[in-house]
Amino acid sequence: MGNIWQWFITGVARLAAQGGNATQRADSMTGWAGNPHLNTIKNEAKMVEILMHAVDSHAELHLSFGRKVLEYKTHFLAERETESDQSGALSSEYLRDKAYLRIGPTDSPEGDARIRTGQMATFSFVQGNSVNEFTSCLRSEEGVTTGGGKGPADSRARAFKMVFPDQIARKPLQRDTIRAANSATTGVTLQVECEEGAHFAATLLDISTGGCSFILPYDETPVSVESLMTLVFSWGEENQVTQHGTLFKIETRQGNVIVHIGFCCGTYRSMQEIGELVTHIECINLRIRHHLAPTETENLSELYRPTSSSSADDLDACASRIRTS
Repeated sequence: MGNIWQWFITGVARLAAQGGNATQRADSMTGWAGNPHLNTIKNEAKMVEILMHAVDSHAELHLSFGRKVLEYKTHFLAERETESDQSGALSSEYLRDKAYLRIGPTDSPEGDARIRTGQMATFSFVQGNSVNEFTSCLRSEEGVTTGGGKGPADSRARAFKMVFPDQIARKPLQRDTIRAANSATTGVTLQVECEEGAHFAATLLDISTGGCSFILPYDETPVSVESLMTLVFSWGEENQVTQHGTLFKIETRQGNVIVHIGFCCGTYRSMQEIGELVTHIECINLRIRHHLAPTETENLSELYRPTSSSSADDLDACASRIRTS
């Protein structure tokens, strides 16, 4: 009976999308109409690639209904390659079948209830330097849990399977944060791991809560645009932040290969951690710029500056040339 009901509401939602909800699809692009940089992707292989990147990077997903008065948050979900093997690794490979897209329960729970009605929802997520948007409705629901007898049942789905989108609209992400220039004085080191398996230390050029850029070492294999990367920033004795990101731009300056990364901040905590790192860099830049003496807890010459002052000077000179080129 449940499957019949699910088939019914999905069919109604699709019919509504052809009729009354046709304006909803148009409204979902509010603010995008007339944008010369808008790119509508209908190639299924390309859509699968974009969505697999989003799943693998645990990208945060925003969804809204109708006129977008309320917005709910959720995440893309991976899936075990075989349902019978509960110990198997989670993967985004299921997207290659283009049958459905798995998402988690929404924050707040009211979003779950609206999904269950079969309403067409507008989904958006950031990837690299692009905002991606598509529309979809519920296909099926799995793993429903209840409140365990504590008052009314607050049934939550472990996952929703949404209909695979028929197109994805992309537009460039406008940078709304200013990058803080990094120097050897901050003592920040960067380790990069690419999805292809390469692992190397890189020189951080600048950073904001939305992304960063670094110098690719000469002996490293060239990386490709839209590659997923894991970046580990370390400074001081115990401070460390790990962030996932997508490569969205590669350029050459002064003979150096510069890589630009857009962060995939999936949680408020990850954004807060990157914010603390940016604040650390900005505070040191400010003190150096205005020749301010360090506080009792700061020793710019010992705590933040690398041991090898000659290599630090070389790094600063190289970074300075690149920024001004």
